[in-house]
Amino acid sequence: MLTVALSPTVTLAQTELPSNADALFLDFFRAPDIGCFAFPLGKAQLLVGGNGSPAPTDFNRDMLALEKMGLLRIQETNERQARTATFNVTLSAKPDGKDLVLTSDAIYKEGFCLKVYDYSPAKVEFRKVVYVKGGSTGWTGAIADAVIHDKKFTQLYKRFDDLRMEMGHSKEGQPTENDSQYRILFREDPLEKQWRVVTFDLYAGGRFLRQTVHQALTKD
Repeated sequence: MLTVALSPTVTLAQTELPSNADALFLDFFRAPDIGCFAFPLGKAQLLVGGNGSPAPTDFNRDMLALEKMGLLRIQETNERQARTATFNVTLSAKPDGKDLVLTSDAIYKEGFCLKVYDYSPAKVEFRKVVYVKGGSTGWTGAIADAVIHDKKFTQLYKRFDDLRMEMGHSKEGQPTENDSQYRILFREDPLEKQWRVVTFDLYAGGRFLRQTVHQALTKD
């Protein structure tokens, strides 16, 4: 059941979210660049210890865990600096486009992404929905406060996480299978009369970690 909460600060749209709004939100997470850990391929600079091997940092533990799983090959090069060395990182496993995905972004021009969660068993609870008009054109949208219950780690990520923790990786700030809270912006296509997810903000530590929903609401 969706509970509509009206706000005097927004322009209301005379519409309502479809019954499959929960599925639309969960499908959004299946995009390759959503909800994943990204790592570099090609030449990567890693901090090294006195013997020239990767130093015991959390990032290096991640890389070594992936190598131990057979997903990566990390090979030394002759490029060295005072505290860092350049390694050649290649992907040994074949990306399946689901749990292991090739990526390219501003951080890593060439890289791959390890998806964290399996949303197959997950359930979405909508706690509040505010219907709005967005941008200068007044497109129809909705801002929903929601909770995702029962999400699980993918088997690949679970193996990776267990292995890196055995290597001494810090647990602070790492993903969990606990319920997660979100603010979601939906938008309706006026021609197709179909809804889509525009963006979302994660709520954690008593605050929203980003402000993309209200930013996107101002755009056409």
